[in-house]
Parts: sequence; structure tokens; C-alpha cells
Amino acid sequence: MSKNTKNWISIGVVALILVALYAATFAFDLKPRLGLDLQGGVSLVYEAVGKTVDPQVLAKTVEKIRSRVDSLGVSEPDITTQGSRNLIVQLPGISDPERAKALVGQTAQLQFRLVQESKNEADAKKDPAWAETTGEALKPDAVIVLPLGEGKDKAYLKLGPTLLTGDALKKAQVAFDNDGTPKVAFEMNSEGAGKFKDITTNNKDKQLAIVLDYKVESAPNINEPITDGSGEITGKFTDKEAKDLAIVLNIGALPVELKLLTEQDVSASLGKDSLDKA
Repeated sequence: MSKNTKNWISIGVVALILVALYAATFAFDLKPRLGLDLQGGVSLVYEAVGKTVDPQVLAKTVEKIRSRVDSLGVSEPDITTQGSRNLIVQLPGISDPERAKALVGQTAQLQFRLVQESKNEADAKKDPAWAETTGEALKPDAVIVLPLGEGKDKAYLKLGPTLLTGDALKKAQVAFDNDGTPKVAFEMNSEGAGKFKDITTNNKDKQLAIVLDYKVESAPNINEPITDGSGEITGKFTDKEAKDLAIVLNIGALPVELKLLTEQDVSASLGKDSLDKA
């Protein structure tokens, strides 16, 4: 076999390899994404609350929402920004839209505040100064009034400024009381544990309210200093609610509050034949 013939054979082999690689890549690109049109699911549009929204804050919000959605096991979610303050979240094949909506849109801003004073509901309603704090008056450094409990056990708490936030948490996980009631146990990072120790040492026999998105989950009494940075959040949680709370606390609070603008349930419009043709 001549030298020229060998060269042509080598060139032909290389060409075949390149064609095969291109074909494989092209075929991979043609693999259908099982989006809302194929699987069905839910489409949510949120608006970031605030006079101005920094683009970097919006981008960070997308990252945190994506992490939350990943915990649900949603395949190929589509999370994008629209304009300067809107977010579009498309979740194909979601089996529990209500759970997804709660997990995605919850700000999960955790605060620890000392209880300065408390009144039962009847007495609180007689005094305008004890009206529940709402709207723009709900600020981390403000003294606020929030309710705790329901029915005859409902009380109003006057809470001091925020002493610690969820940024101090290292880990949160689901735990259970002796009767099987779910709760969320947490562990603070080294800096948070030090502050928590100081707070519980200097405020023995006072109540420390655990506030999530400006709702008081519990207000336990400080019986002794807590030196290891551990604690728990109790409430009337279902197993799923406790699990989801642990998820959002581990991922961290959204950097901006979100308002749900529209929600659309999407049914699958393309069937098996469309997938086969693709």
C-alpha cells in the first residue's frame, strides 16, 4: 500500500470520528426537555417587595429559590427574572403545588427577641398601644407587638429589638418531642453561639421569642444559660412543615420579600407520541 493511500485512509478515519462526535452532540441537544408542556406543573410569578430592588439581590434570590426547589426533587425547574423586580418560577411535574408555593415564597427571616411585656387578648384590645404591629413598622431594630397562640390562650407580646437572626445558624434539622410532635432543632455557628450564651446568661428568667417572618412561633422561658448554641423551634407543625422549615433555615432567608402575583396550574398538552417523535 502506497504512502498516499495510507494518508487518505487516516484522514478518512479522522473524518468519520468527527462526524460521529457531531452526530452524538446533535442528538443530545435534541433530547426533549420535559417542561411544563410535557409534564404539566405549576407556574408562579413573584414580585420583589420594596421601592428599589438591586439586580444582585434579585440574582441571589434566584439562587436561593433554586436551592429550595432542588430539595423537592423537581426535574428541570426554570427560574428566571423578568424586568427589574419579577421572578418566574416554573416547576414541571410537581406533585404538591401548595407545598412548593410555600417553600419557594417564604422569606424565612428568623429573629430572636426578648419579651419585654405581655398581655392577654382582652386587656391588649383595650389599649391602642398594644395594637399588633404591621406593615412598614415591622423592622428588625424596632420594638413591636405580635400575637402568640390562639383562642383563649392568645396573648400579645411586646418584643424588643432583634438580638440574633437566622444568619447565626449553622444547621437545622427535624426532631420530635416525646409525644411524637415534630419540631426543628438548630445549632448555631461559633459567633452565634457566643452571642446566644451572652443573651441567655444576662436574661435569666425572661422569655426569648423565636419569630419567623414576624410570626411568633414560641417564647420559651430562659431557665439557664445556653452555652452550646443549640435550641429548638416548636409550634403546631406537621411533619412536612417541620421538614420544609429546616430546609429554608439551612439554605438561608431570601434577601428580599416576595409577593405572589399569579399562579397557574399547567396540564400536560403533549403526550407520548410527541416524545417518541422527538
